[in-house]
Amino acid sequence: MTGKDKVIIGLVIGVALFLGVQLGMVLSDNIFVVLGVMLLIGLIARVAAQAIIKQLK
Repeated sequence: MTGKDKVIIGLVIGVALFLGVQLGMVLSDNIFVVLGVMLLIGLIARVAAQAIIKQLK
């Protein structure tokens, strides 16, 4: 995995964490639910980004 791939994955994770926080805030006022949703969306986005980058190479 090159440095360029790591930057792309980092950007994808950052955007996914932001969107996870937004979704968590819509679903619940509980901070633990918000953090759980945020981390789950971030993990799914990371795995998806890695799989897409692997297939493109």
